[in-house]
Amino acid sequence: SSVPESFLAALIAGESAGDPDAQRFEPHVYRRLLAVREGTLSRYGAITQSHLVSLGDEGLRCLATSYGPTQIMGYNAVFHHQDPLALNDFALAMSLTLRMLAEAAQQFGLDLRSDFDAMVRWWNTGAPYDDPGTLRIEGKTYDPHYVPNALRRMAVYEQSAVGSRQ
Repeated sequence: SSVPESFLAALIAGESAGDPDAQRFEPHVYRRLLAVREGTLSRYGAITQSHLVSLGDEGLRCLATSYGPTQIMGYNAVFHHQDPLALNDFALAMSLTLRMLAEAAQQFGLDLRSDFDAMVRWWNTGAPYDDPGTLRIEGKTYDPHYVPNALRRMAVYEQSAVGSRQ
């Protein structure tokens, strides 16, 4: 992959603190998926009512939970034909992480070797840019320190890697 190891290390540190078994239920995602299933919202990302119509509450909760070292949302795992509960397998989680980053880079014209601000923002929000001059909320992280913290972690990992090679 052309994604630097330091980016992946920073992403893992920020998302799960390195815990491969990490899980986090996201109530706001659950509410949106429920609205899609009920037909009051047309879609949530690539998920439509046809994806959700046969799911009960437990299935929706699974899709609204993030899993593994990079905290991939259950609905993203299922959309990519993966079992969310298997994302504690580090190799599987990293493979899917790299695939999703590559897809985002292609969709938004990002360079996986340099557009780190946009990539980490996309990972957290689904949109690579925050445009405070508009009313759009896409790309705006809940935690205003999320992106700067990730970039600082990345710099620390880069410095550690350089120091260990000397």
